[in-house]
Formats: sequence, C-alpha cells, structure tokens
Amino acid sequence: LRVSFATRYTPGATSVAADGVIAVIARHASPAVWSTPYLAGSAGSDLAAGTAVATLNATVADSNVYGPIAFNLTAGNTGNQFYLVADTVTAVVVLATPFDYNNGPHEFFLTLSASSVPSAPYVQDLVCSTATVNITVYNVDLHAPIFDSNTFTPGTSVAYSGGTIYALDTLPSGSVLFTVLATDADGGYFGTVSYAVSSVPSIGVTVNSATGAVTSADLSSATGADITVTASDPGSLSANFTQTLVVLDIPAFSPATGTVSVAGPYTHGTTAPPASAPVTKHAGRPSL
Repeated sequence: LRVSFATRYTPGATSVAADGVIAVIARHASPAVWSTPYLAGSAGSDLAAGTAVATLNATVADSNVYGPIAFNLTAGNTGNQFYLVADTVTAVVVLATPFDYNNGPHEFFLTLSASSVPSAPYVQDLVCSTATVNITVYNVDLHAPIFDSNTFTPGTSVAYSGGTIYALDTLPSGSVLFTVLATDADGGYFGTVSYAVSSVPSIGVTVNSATGAVTSADLSSATGADITVTASDPGSLSANFTQTLVVLDIPAFSPATGTVSVAGPYTHGTTAPPASAPVTKHAGRPSL
C-alpha cells in the first residue's frame, strides 16, 4: 500500500482511497497569490480595440502540489468591453471594443480569478483567489467645434444683406448684432463650447460666452469692422467665424419694401450698401 501525503498536511485531514492509493486532501495549501489584488487606473476614450489596459500576475506557493494557474474574467465586464490574454503567470486585460464615452459606462470594476488544480494524487478542489481591476474612462478631445449651416442669426435691430450686417450709428449699446452657434461632436465635457471675440478692429463688441450672442458697444464713432468669434472646447480645439459689420449714418429704411435707400455721405461707414439694397426683414425692426 502506497500512501501519499500532501504538503503541510495536518493530521485529521480527510483521506480518499482510489486505485489502492490513499490520497490526502491538501487543505492547507496556499491559494494563488496576486502581485496586486487591487489595481486602479484610467483609460482614454480614444483607445483602439486590442489595447492592453491592465496587467496582473499571480503565483501559487505550493507549486509542488498545485498545477499551473488559469485566469478568468468573472464579473464586471459590462457589454463584454474587455477580454483576457493570459499565460500561467500573467493576465492582461485587453480592450475588446472602443469605449463609447457618450453612451457607455465611465467606470468598470472587473473581477479576475486565479485558479489552480492540485496534481495527482491530491484531490482538493480548485484553489482560487480573486483580484479587482478598477478602470475609469476619461473623455478625450477628438473633435474641434464646427460652425455649420445653422451657425448664424442676425439681430432684430440690424439689416442683413449679401452676407453683411448693416447697423445704424445710433444703435443702442448692448443691442444684439448677430448670434453664432457651434457644435462639438465629442459630447460630454469636451463637447462644451464657449465663445470669445478674437478679432474686432476699431469697434467694441462683446459676446456671451455661453450663447454666442454678439452685442454692440457705442457705434456713434465706429466705422465698421470684420468681427471674428472663436468657439473653443475645454481641450483648446477651436474654430473661427467672421462677420462683416458696416455702420451707417441714419439712412432711409423702408419697412414696406425692405430696402435701404442710400443718400450718403457715409461719415462713419467704411462701405455703403448699393442704392435700394434688399435686406432681410426681422420682426421687431424699428421704423426709421
């Protein structure tokens, strides 16, 4: 009769007879030991599929009793976002599909198991231990703001013709000259757009950083200008929109025909519109 004893066998452990061999259960063998039982890190939303995001190692102390380690991803893998590439010592967490920051989870808590089966004649069940990988997804600034076809709206107290805004030199300060709108395909944090006036020679205007509404200063001595508004996102990507403004000495505006009659001379205006130039009517335009 051959008798085999497990490593670190404690008297009283249960024995099982099989094929004339008494196999003693190795109750006190050490489970798999992780090099890092808890690993936290972050990953950008621009990572490509196939990118390794975490690496962990595990070993078994009672290697003369237990066989090679098998790794598994057992919990927290929402949407099968990850998969494992592993050998008998190392497990690598790999991104299966790109992150969808706008619609998907922004944080994952993955549970990894490390298991080992005892070699014969030991008959204990799997020795298993777990580790946690905490992955936080952060957004990456991939897209600059865009001024599209719905970008521009003239103010209700100005005339708009041929791509140019015409404003009287008596226009009250704070009147809206025009409003711009930019969009950013990133969405979320990096999809937030703010506005600033980046170029406006010889005339003072301001822009609402949140709405893109450009308002006038005192135009009584202004000559007109090309006004450039910059739309920026938090990642410093930006786009520009430029609008020409011409300031006029009170011409005769006809609400009925929607025309500006040019009598001149234009003391303050840098460019006069053509005689009886058609303009875009807007509700609320004053009759002059």
